Amino acid sequence: MLKSILAASLALTMVTMIGASAAFAGCQGEGQLHSEQYSIRTHMKFINSSGSTKRIYWINYQGMRQLYSTLSPGRTYRVDTFVTHPWVVTQISGACYGLYLPNKFSQTINLN
Repeated sequence: MLKSILAASLALTMVTMIGASAAFAGCQGEGQLHSEQYSIRTHMKFINSSGSTKRIYWINYQGMRQLYSTLSPGRTYRVDTFVTHPWVVTQISGACYGLYLPNKFSQTINLN
């Protein structure tokens, strides 16, 4: 459940996103996260306001990255997801930029 995902991540902090708050877990603990049940729907919108391309991955049920989008600077990506499904954003090189844990509210995440 979501509690176990939160407990598994290290150095969990809360950051304010546009219109809602989302759990942001830095980049530590990615290897301990995986998607769980899929009962509570939500969606996330990623806005790339940085000067570099980002990749957006869903962390699947086995804890592996699954690429959903390559996001050029100035572009937006909206994804339907579930509150127990973590997401990782990386640099184009694959280096982690941040882990995002959805909540039950729609979220807009500004990547800057």
